[in-house]
Amino acid sequence: MREIKSHVRFSEADRFGQMTVDSIINYLQDCAMVHSESVGRGISSMDEADGYWFLYSWQVDIHRAPVLFENITVRTNPYDFKGFFGYRNFEIIGEDDEVLVQANSIWVYLDSETNQPARIPQDEKDAYYTGIPALDMEYCDRKIEIPEDVVEYSPVPVMNSQLDINQHVNNCEYIRTFIAVTGIEAIPSRVRAEYKVSATEGDVFHPYVYFDSEKCIADLRAEDGTAYAAIEFTF
Repeated sequence: MREIKSHVRFSEADRFGQMTVDSIINYLQDCAMVHSESVGRGISSMDEADGYWFLYSWQVDIHRAPVLFENITVRTNPYDFKGFFGYRNFEIIGEDDEVLVQANSIWVYLDSETNQPARIPQDEKDAYYTGIPALDMEYCDRKIEIPEDVVEYSPVPVMNSQLDINQHVNNCEYIRTFIAVTGIEAIPSRVRAEYKVSATEGDVFHPYVYFDSEKCIADLRAEDGTAYAAIEFTF
């Protein structure tokens, strides 16, 4: 298990003093990257690696959003590997050991030359595996079902500022796009994301959105219908 300690900064809080959803996601992502770097599987060793990890899905259960200046500990634990899938849990712990956020993520191991799924090498498993069991939480299916009665929203061009060091749209930026398109301010009790095709510079998101009393779903597609990612907020 790897952890990082921080506190909720002014730039990470919304107008109600709660940590924003995208800030929560970024903390989880940053914790995973710090862990990868610490076991020699991070950005600094990418050029030498035979494969790399593609984030396939998020499930983030927000029991209570951290609040402005609250001290937090972010933890991550890769708990299982099957075929070309890797499974990683996260927690955000507040003061007095309160569990604020629990999350599950599913990753796909891709061959560096073919960019296709590949069986995970044993040394890759050994580098990450901790022996710590999975969190006791509800585990949703990794696929998000898109309802038929979605509404098409205005296209959203990909901005250079959304790209990460791999020249792809950062995972959190899909969620930021979802929030910007839908105008949702409320902190959801659960966030799910399913990533399908990486968007890059010059791409345009065509959002198809569904609302009901309990959830909001956005399917971010290319003009030709190719699905980049699906995002779901449950309230």
